[in-house]
Amino acid sequence: MIGTAPSGSLETEIQTRLASNEWDVMMAQRVLSARKMQKRKILLAAAIALMFVTSALWLFYPAGTQTIAVHDDLITRQINGTYASVFPEAGSNGNTAPLAELDSIVDAALARR
Repeated sequence: MIGTAPSGSLETEIQTRLASNEWDVMMAQRVLSARKMQKRKILLAAAIALMFVTSALWLFYPAGTQTIAVHDDLITRQINGTYASVFPEAGSNGNTAPLAELDSIVDAALARR
């Protein structure tokens, strides 16, 4: 008959599992172990991703390398031009702004404002 419950071993198995506490404990252990395994997989994937990011950053931006001074000439010309316009008496003699005295130059320029 269609729609009726089977009366064989399936029905008895269902009833024994419903009455058994051991089956409940076994299913709870399976669920907890599956969750634990999923958390471990996520943690492992995050650790591997972090390792790749760290190694990529280390490869593209290695520590201890010196930066190339591409704009040093431009910056020096700007400092010398500013120094010559702020202190015209020094610019007429051909003197350039000493970089060691840069703080005093900035202080003097700010005092004139």
